[in-house]
Amino acid sequence: SKTLQECITKLHRFSCILGFNDKTFESCRLILTHVENEKYLDKHTPLSRTSAIIYYVIERLNISINKHHILQTCEVSDVTINKCYIKLMKYKKELSMINISM
Repeated sequence: SKTLQECITKLHRFSCILGFNDKTFESCRLILTHVENEKYLDKHTPLSRTSAIIYYVIERLNISINKHHILQTCEVSDVTINKCYIKLMKYKKELSMINISM
């Protein structure tokens, strides 16, 4: 969909700035695609959704990127990312079944 494409474009830009390798970007893309298809975060803006997914992936894979760096890169507030992240955690079990790596 158009929104998914918009999110992937943002994700790619942020991944480059944050210095993600291809595997980490691909992991984010897999989670993002699932979240978009299932409409887990459809009440939130594409920017908020994308940043929360980046945060989810770095947390899950224990990638040492400071949360503040994500907030700066994605230009979102801590409150925004937390709201989306908490909502994502409702689907923790489903998301954990998606195989991702760094």
